[in-house]
Amino acid sequence: MIIDKIYNRLAMNSLISGNYSKAEKYFKKAMSINSNKEGINYNCAVAMLGTKKFDEAEICLHREMEISGQNYNTLKTISELYYISGQRKKATDYLKKALEKCSDENESALLKNKIKNTADEKAYNKSLKALELFEKGTALLNQGEWEKAKDQFLKALDLDKTNPFVYNNLGFISMMKEKKYFEAREFFKKALKLSNLPIIKQNLDKVNKIISQS
Repeated sequence: MIIDKIYNRLAMNSLISGNYSKAEKYFKKAMSINSNKEGINYNCAVAMLGTKKFDEAEICLHREMEISGQNYNTLKTISELYYISGQRKKATDYLKKALEKCSDENESALLKNKIKNTADEKAYNKSLKALELFEKGTALLNQGEWEKAKDQFLKALDLDKTNPFVYNNLGFISMMKEKKYFEAREFFKKALKLSNLPIIKQNLDKVNKIISQS
């Protein structure tokens, strides 16, 4: 349906710009038309993670697994949900499941590192502190406080280099505010090594297009 495609496009555009609330709104509109469409529950869950709606995101991710099976991206995302919401045991379980389906060496190393973190309370708490800084940065970014947001993201990166959204948001700032397109591309590439989320791929494609046309 045309309206379904419109909602999905508006939702994806909102995800790319980091407006997770708006993205969630449009994904839910698309889901009201066809909640069994492959990928729609997954994308909505990603938007919900951005607004810390962990319970709702969990439901969507389990629904996605019912529709599409336990594929790598969904397992990795739900492990991330449990990881950032303080549910260490569930995080470990799903990190191990994701690792079993991971065929990329870089991502495998990152998953193993997170599994180690969940077994080490000090390391795990450090990563949660990094998440707090990331969330502050995201709030500042949504308020148009670009420089303050960047400062928070860089501080988060010092504590934890495994959050793809930190790299993605730094890339977004470099691309949209600072016009440092080559720097933005490197941030998006680093984010993509951590996650195959469509929003990251689209941001990388966007900056590559800008570079090719300049």
